Amino acid sequence: MPIVCEFLGIKVCMFFANCEHNPPHVHIYTSGNKAEVAISTGEIIKGAIADNKTRLVKEFMSSYKNELMDMWNKQEIRRIEKWKIVN
Repeated sequence: MPIVCEFLGIKVCMFFANCEHNPPHVHIYTSGNKAEVAISTGEIIKGAIADNKTRLVKEFMSSYKNELMDMWNKQEIRRIEKWKIVN
C-alpha cells in the first residue's frame, strides 16, 4: 500500500494498478475504518471514517489537491512528509 502521507492516525494511500477506477481518489485508513475520497472535491465516495477525522482529511485534500492530481495523472507517488494542520 503506497502511503502518500500519515498524520494523526490517518494514512493517505494511492494505488495505480489496473484495478483502479475513476474518479481520481485516495484511500484513507484510520483506526478500524477506511474510505475512498475524491481528490477534486475531498468528498467520501466509498466507505466511512469518523467525523473528527473527516474534517482533517478534507483540509489535507484541499491543501494538496493539485499535487495529488499530479500524482494520479503521472502515476508517480511522492511522499508528503510534513503537513501543517491549520485550525
